[in-house]
Amino acid sequence: MNKRQIIIAISMSVLAMTPLQASTQDSYQERLLFSPGIEILQAEARGRIMIYDGLKNQTVEKALDQQFGRIENMMFVRTVYVQENGEQEVEDDCD
Repeated sequence: MNKRQIIIAISMSVLAMTPLQASTQDSYQERLLFSPGIEILQAEARGRIMIYDGLKNQTVEKALDQQFGRIENMMFVRTVYVQENGEQEVEDDCD
């Protein structure tokens, strides 16, 4: 392989991994949100705030409904809203 082929191969590998990493992050956050371990619950009981970043609006709404007793320990930032045309809009938390 020449340099150009190597660069293309590396670039394609990085691009292929990006959605997997985002999906992995989302599923990790969802596990913390919907199936917290005893350690997480104990930390929240001591006042820890869990910050959830980049979750879809539907997931946030579900969490607020199903995990009502833990709301004071949750913070959602950069929430993603899926528009009717399929485009995604990220909430700007700086306002």
